[in-house]
Amino acid sequence: MFQFLRKVLMIELAGLNRFLLGQDLDLNIINSEVSRCNNNILADLTNDVLSVKSKFADYINIKLGKKKQGEKT
Repeated sequence: MFQFLRKVLMIELAGLNRFLLGQDLDLNIINSEVSRCNNNILADLTNDVLSVKSKFADYINIKLGKKKQGEKT
């Protein structure tokens, strides 16, 4: 799952980089924009992954709790 998300992120960043390099902008502006976008995208992706991980852990704990309750009765 995380490998897939990493690949998607890399594809998106490559597309953004190609787009920015195709523009007639100063190279320093491009580098700062790419770095800022990369950091924002990475922060958003990290937050999404942590949220999914937390929700998945909660789901597993609920399922295991129900399974244990079912075995006790």
